[in-house]
Amino acid sequence: AEPKPASLLLTTPTNAELDKGNATFICIASQFSPNKFTFTWKLGHDVLSGKNRPEILTEDKSTKTFTAVSKFQIPANDWIHREEYTCQVTDLRETVKKSISVCTECTVSS
Repeated sequence: AEPKPASLLLTTPTNAELDKGNATFICIASQFSPNKFTFTWKLGHDVLSGKNRPEILTEDKSTKTFTAVSKFQIPANDWIHREEYTCQVTDLRETVKKSISVCTECTVSS
């Protein structure tokens, strides 16, 4: 089967969550195949590592595609400083690289 690139969606923290001191970003990569990929989170140009990136994968049997979700949580203060956060999804052969970025005062996608 032909590899299918993912469609990406990146959610930003809610004000209610920020009031509690946390900021969670949820990156959803949908309708892609095959099931071999990596999520990378970046702050500006720096790759963010850390164990706070649970990933959930589901398969759509009818279309033979996958949807994956990665969550990244930071302190709310880190979000307020108008830094740009990026979720990047790369397939195993690195033929498909997609990224989506958010920052407090802008919306950037590529």
